[in-house]
Amino acid sequence: MQDQTAWSLNLGHWWGVRVRLHAFFLIFAACAILLKWWFVKHSAALDWMVPVSLVILFLSVLVHEAGHVWAARRHDGRSNIVVLGPLGGMVPVQVIGNARAEFRAQLAGPFANLLSCVVCAAILWGINSSAWGLLNPLFPVDLSTGSITQVVLKLTFWINWTLLLINLIPAFPLDAAFAMRSLIMDRWPMLRPDQASFIVVRTGQTLAGLLAVVAVTVRFDEHEAFVPIRLSLIAFAILLFLAARQHRHISETDDSEPPLLAYELTADLDALERNLRESGHLKSGPLRRWLARRRQVRLQRRQITELEEEQLVDEILSRLHQSGMQALSQEDKALLNRVSIRYRNRQDL
Repeated sequence: MQDQTAWSLNLGHWWGVRVRLHAFFLIFAACAILLKWWFVKHSAALDWMVPVSLVILFLSVLVHEAGHVWAARRHDGRSNIVVLGPLGGMVPVQVIGNARAEFRAQLAGPFANLLSCVVCAAILWGINSSAWGLLNPLFPVDLSTGSITQVVLKLTFWINWTLLLINLIPAFPLDAAFAMRSLIMDRWPMLRPDQASFIVVRTGQTLAGLLAVVAVTVRFDEHEAFVPIRLSLIAFAILLFLAARQHRHISETDDSEPPLLAYELTADLDALERNLRESGHLKSGPLRRWLARRRQVRLQRRQITELEEEQLVDEILSRLHQSGMQALSQEDKALLNRVSIRYRNRQDL
């Protein structure tokens, strides 16, 4: 499995989920600022619209991923990490053993963006404005006209609408591709995950080719566009094609691994071992050795975490002695409680 957390910045733990910002997002932001400076120097309005748009994009992707996490937890799945990219999350949610639940969890992100659009459209309607001109994601009408409040609402609507439409394209690494794979596995349960992925990969490559043809052959009236539309569509088509090719390579080289990875991602090795034992598949061989390695790795990680926490306890106790309980945060108190319980359990043993 590829480490999707590589080249990303840690933003901390939010409601039990580790949130990271991928380098692609930062590169996208840098390119947006560079394009504004390069192509649209004469527009003073864009001086504040570009950074505001990037902040709105960050929040919109965060809302998108919150929808995934909520839906996954609602269906007994888990999503312990979120890696934010410019088009959504870089790590898909996992819902084990239920293709329909996974289908709903994958589409919960675009649905969260749709709710954001509905809220923005309602507010715009309430202040005598309209979002109808923003439904064309390539050529939004009157995006920068109106008061600052109206422009911010229009930007929020347009960005969420664009994220919604993009993630409904059934091509990896977008949400609709994973949803389509889940739907195929629910409709034809005899197919293996790699076979279902192959169907989605071919669909994505076909769509990428059609998009490239449209980008090359169709004439665009883009003299007022912030970014050259033709160039953007060609780059997007190349991205989809390469992502599909990469996903196909992963499926072909690890065709027996996805079910095990799903259990590993949810940290539920006990459930995997129990199911394999009941089905009679847990025998001596590569699978048993794989489980033993995973347990050893997990034990080492837990020991490292416990050692780090116990080292922090000394510093917390020093602050407690000097300044009292008011010097401790909720995280400090929770850490002391965890370590205290751990010490008591060791004594009971």
